[in-house]
Amino acid sequence: LHIEAHSFPTRRSSDLDGVYYNPNGHPPYIIAEAKYGGSRLSYLKGGTKQMDSNWIGSRLEKAVGEEHYDLILDAYDSGDVQAQLVKIQKNGNIMINNLDAKANIIKP
Repeated sequence: LHIEAHSFPTRRSSDLDGVYYNPNGHPPYIIAEAKYGGSRLSYLKGGTKQMDSNWIGSRLEKAVGEEHYDLILDAYDSGDVQAQLVKIQKNGNIMINNLDAKANIIKP
């Protein structure tokens, strides 16, 4: 049995940069936001932070569709989803940080 990792085709208007699935990954689902240079996660009116669990939840179904949304939501409840911040530095280096439910970087 060969199962490949894949990227869900996210709709640009969803605001999510990427949703990825790898059945052999730990965790199998990754929801990613990319930032370049000095760009940072933003705050919305009311204090919601980009990539916090509420921000992701309000955009996920629009990004991946109803069928995948239900699967990802079940995985989220069981801890099989990780939010990540992908920072592309001006010199081309890439740093990937895991985020907690409040979109704070989880220190290794």
